[in-house]
Amino acid sequence: MTNLIELLHNTSRANQIAFDSQGRSPYPTLGVVVQNVDPDKKRRVKVALASSPQLESDWLRRLSTTPFVDEPMPLIGATVLVLWADGLETNGYYLTVNNLTNPPRDKEDIVKDYSAEIPGNKSTLVNGTDSLKVKGEVSITSEKSVTTKADLDCKVEVKRNFIAQALQAITLSAAQYILLSAGSWFVKLYSNGTSEMGGGVLTVNCGGFGLAFTNVGTMTINGKQICTVDAVDSRGDHIINKGW
Repeated sequence: MTNLIELLHNTSRANQIAFDSQGRSPYPTLGVVVQNVDPDKKRRVKVALASSPQLESDWLRRLSTTPFVDEPMPLIGATVLVLWADGLETNGYYLTVNNLTNPPRDKEDIVKDYSAEIPGNKSTLVNGTDSLKVKGEVSITSEKSVTTKADLDCKVEVKRNFIAQALQAITLSAAQYILLSAGSWFVKLYSNGTSEMGGGVLTVNCGGFGLAFTNVGTMTINGKQICTVDAVDSRGDHIINKGW
């Protein structure tokens, strides 16, 4: 008698579970993306399932372990893993998987290396301090322009050489002045058109070419104007030594 009552109880429970599970999908499954343009821009997709390939699913929400990273949407035809919260097909989520339609990227070390390709633009906002330390080399290649902006100072420090090469021109401009210094030597160019130079002995080696000054008003050394050897003074005499 006890076994019969227990059997009837288990049967009732099984019927209730079957009734509660009716219309629900408790197991994850694979789907193929058929729509990836979410009208509400909530990063949702629609998929076609193997059980009903001619039908579209409801909008599926994206699962993410990085809440502040907005990754590219999966492409049409990509395979995703579909999960339904509480088994409800109106409450679905998706995860992108790697397969032939969404292949992994080639990497030298598949365990340690990080590789990413962004088909569109990349925008990153760091509200704090961004720090990058690289033990190897850093290489930046751009098919167009490279722009760096800072509200305060921009500083570059190297322990060896700093090399800048341009096939056309290098332009340095400042609202106040430009300072070039090496050891005790310096050249300072002011925005008002004046300049200042200082340091040790100045040697100008023209390599056999000429040295020309044009549109010169006055030129002085130690406060005295310069005149050339063999120049004629106001009395008609020829200067035979340095002209200052």
